[in-house]
Amino acid sequence: MRQYYFDPRFSADILSGEKTMTIRRVWKSPTRKGDLISLHVDIPSRGETVVLKAFCSEVYPVHVSVDSVVARGRKVPASEMRSFLRKDGFRSFSDMVAFFER
Repeated sequence: MRQYYFDPRFSADILSGEKTMTIRRVWKSPTRKGDLISLHVDIPSRGETVVLKAFCSEVYPVHVSVDSVVARGRKVPASEMRSFLRKDGFRSFSDMVAFFER
């Protein structure tokens, strides 16, 4: 079972169901649609980690650059960008770029 660990900044969005996707590097043995995955979510205010189990519903390539996001081989249009960002727990495009640049 693949294990995913999340930055505490995403905890509330994961637990509320607002963050429904995660962008990760490609692994030698990639996660596939239908795989059972384990999500490790830190909750700093309670000093604990919650472990959730879920099935992966979709896998597709994503590339984030300083001026665009390409998902499934096409640039995410401005009209869809806010929804895309929210699904991954980001408030803005600059927030996402800063996170991936660190």
